[in-house]
Amino acid sequence: GLVLYGPSFDVGSFRTDATGEADFIAAISARRFVAFDNADARIKWLPDHLAKIATGAGIERRKLYTTNELQTFPTNCFVAITSRDPRWKRDDVTQRLLPIRMETIETDKFPESNLKRDVSAARPLIWGAMLSAMNQVVAAIREEQDVFTSAHRLADFHWFGHLASPALGVEEEFVGAMESLNREQMDLLGEGDEKLDLFKAWFQTKMPDWTGETLGIRELRQALETVYSGSAHTFPFPNVTSLGSWIGRHKELLKSQCGVTVDRERTSADRKWFFRK
Repeated sequence: GLVLYGPSFDVGSFRTDATGEADFIAAISARRFVAFDNADARIKWLPDHLAKIATGAGIERRKLYTTNELQTFPTNCFVAITSRDPRWKRDDVTQRLLPIRMETIETDKFPESNLKRDVSAARPLIWGAMLSAMNQVVAAIREEQDVFTSAHRLADFHWFGHLASPALGVEEEFVGAMESLNREQMDLLGEGDEKLDLFKAWFQTKMPDWTGETLGIRELRQALETVYSGSAHTFPFPNVTSLGSWIGRHKELLKSQCGVTVDRERTSADRKWFFRK
């Protein structure tokens, strides 16, 4: 942020009320890069907006002091968010993130004012280096390219890195990073998920000889209830519909975190789930 905007840049913070949502929309529609710190609270409107930013969708709002006149705010913005407990994550948002895990700085801490001063002083040198690198990337993009396909949700980012990394001499590092990206995203999505933990506990009761089994959705819910340590009132799946919906959305998560593949078969009488180790 300091490199892009200079000393006037600062990180933002979230408020959970309607005013906070309006401020967030103003920030992402007016800037190309914003950073928000300590996004740990449960903010109900944040996941929807993050999904819109990731897909480039505009945000519609009623024009102030009018009855029925809409305004569309474009969201061409890169967003950086720091969080110790990202409660705003969900599958469609997580799969569009670049997760970067940070460790605590144990030694050699510097005052923030010194860090800002050093970055501001080095800004001309940093921009000079970045412009040189970007010229190499632009030249690579202009070359004739074959049709590129990607298995990642971040296909545009993958395409850009596919062209930029050889030009910058980091092709091997980029390929390795993309190979681990899905795992990092799934690790983030699975952290602190009590529903995933319940499935892990159920699978654990069957190891090491278990290779898989087929269950109807009601049978599956009963099986999960046998390993749940809480009360019936706090069981994370209140009904079979919520259980089936969760499994359908989180097949990749179960495969990544539990090593179990999931398929389903619909019949006129029941929906059966196939679990395979």
